[in-house]
Amino acid sequence: MSDKLYRMLKAMENGDTSESEILLRELQPDVQHWLNQDLPSNK
Repeated sequence: MSDKLYRMLKAMENGDTSESEILLRELQPDVQHWLNQDLPSNK
């Protein structure tokens, strides 16, 4: 996953919209899993 994120960021830096969108679509299921998690509270 970190490799795809790195590649996506590099594609964005280089203005390669097509590659960055492809990688974003591939990363979305993994990222969505983490975004749906509740953060622990330190109460």
